[in-house]
Amino acid sequence: GDAYGELSFGLKSVELNGRMPFLFRWPRALAIALLLAFLNALRPKSRLHGIAFLAEEGNRRGRRKRLAAMAGLTAVLIGAAWGFVRINPDCRSNLAPHHAQYQELAAALSRGEVSVGEADPLLLEVENPYDTIYLQANGIPYRADYSYYDGNYYVYFGIVPELLFYLPVYLLTGRALPNYLAVFAFFAGFILACAGLLFELMRRWFPKAPFYLYGVGMLMLTGSYSLFYLLIRPDLYHVPIIASCMFTAAGLWGWLRGLSAGRKKALWYAFGSLCMALTAGCRPQFALFSLLAVPLFWEEVFRKRELFSKKGAGRTAALILPFLAAAAGLMYYNALRFGSPLDFGASYSLTSNDMTHRGFNLSRIFYGLWYFLLEPPRMEASFPYLMSAAIETDYPGRMVSESCLGGIFACSMLSWPAFCLLCRKFFRRGTAQKGFCSAAAAVSAGVSLAIAAADATGAGILQRYSCDISFGLFLAAAVCLLLLAEWAREKGVYGAFVLWLKTAVLLHAAFLFLALIQADGSVNLLTGNPELYYSIQAMLRL
Repeated sequence: GDAYGELSFGLKSVELNGRMPFLFRWPRALAIALLLAFLNALRPKSRLHGIAFLAEEGNRRGRRKRLAAMAGLTAVLIGAAWGFVRINPDCRSNLAPHHAQYQELAAALSRGEVSVGEADPLLLEVENPYDTIYLQANGIPYRADYSYYDGNYYVYFGIVPELLFYLPVYLLTGRALPNYLAVFAFFAGFILACAGLLFELMRRWFPKAPFYLYGVGMLMLTGSYSLFYLLIRPDLYHVPIIASCMFTAAGLWGWLRGLSAGRKKALWYAFGSLCMALTAGCRPQFALFSLLAVPLFWEEVFRKRELFSKKGAGRTAALILPFLAAAAGLMYYNALRFGSPLDFGASYSLTSNDMTHRGFNLSRIFYGLWYFLLEPPRMEASFPYLMSAAIETDYPGRMVSESCLGGIFACSMLSWPAFCLLCRKFFRRGTAQKGFCSAAAAVSAGVSLAIAAADATGAGILQRYSCDISFGLFLAAAVCLLLLAEWAREKGVYGAFVLWLKTAVLLHAAFLFLALIQADGSVNLLTGNPELYYSIQAMLRL
């Protein structure tokens, strides 16, 4: 045609069973080397099985080696996060105009305002401005995914990421912070928090567990495919989610550290409570993980009587006051925007459905639990192999959904140990402390299921919402995995446990790889980084 001119091509020859040149591809060689190293490291007679998490008392060299290994693993994970968050160039800028909400809010706050703009006069005349289908049909302009209230637009996403990163960067440099950098910053903090949380968990309850399980636990907490999805598509929606994951992990770390901190108990308790309270200023659902305080502090409250008594007044204040301070700040901010200290503004969002009339429906909960937890991934024989799972329902209304990769339990065998919580004997494993540990895992899993139900009925079935759920489930699964390893040694079936674990880790890593290259959805590696996409395809070609 006119755009390309006259196109032609010629075929010089056809050859059958021709010789193909040998092509050495170092990524493929590295992947094979890592696979063989992993299988060799966990062979039945490997020394790794005999290396306990804590070195014997007085073995300073062993302790330093373990700390160095943990620090090295943490650094590698942060480095990998930096690579993955930048792997799709499309995500280094806003994918849509409404993805600049945090940047707009930074400019507004610098002027002393909480609104990011005024509505079009036509919108003020509409009887129900939250019916976006009516707005589109009648050509009435509106700003999608902003909160609209009393003639003004507001940002309903949590204010804490704004105050931590976006506003300071804007005030110091005059420039807007890209969303992908905020996602990386919070993800790096999340990795650090998980490193501390898992260290305290194993030091307190599983000091004799094999040291390599620390690495597996870090993979479970920071490498679920749901959270991996945040890294490879870092956008506005993912900022408050990963921020809440970071604060939740840091809060639990602070509380666990405080249980054995001696004179610094109150300091660690205050740090943990502040982090847990700040989740309400990111993604309020995560505040439910504060219920983990019940099993964690059960002994100090009901047995030792050190909390909620005159003896422990300082520690009690350290636990409670951060929640009150954070609540006061959030309530003030809500009142400035929506006239109510308890209104976060999510129901005023101008999104694909009218959130002011969404209501509650039991059917949406059941559909949500299926797709978030149990939906099998959709696989095909040709590259890129993984496709979006079909979301089909007979719900007699609007079931908001986006392409998803599959349910958490269906996509990762590493989540399966959480099912051990269904066994009553699991709560009586070993000492009373192990019982509290199991109870904490049960609360974590229960909170995740409650969040899944709330997300499904309140918002819909979206891939990013599985991130709300996966942290609590994998935390419970990590605790159960450590208990299973201990039980396997006692019963003489440790070899079978290791065989299952190797399979689970390899399949988990394979699914993360498939999630990286899958080409469904509006943003993916094919559209954002086609050179890398086709390089991977060539690397996998036999």
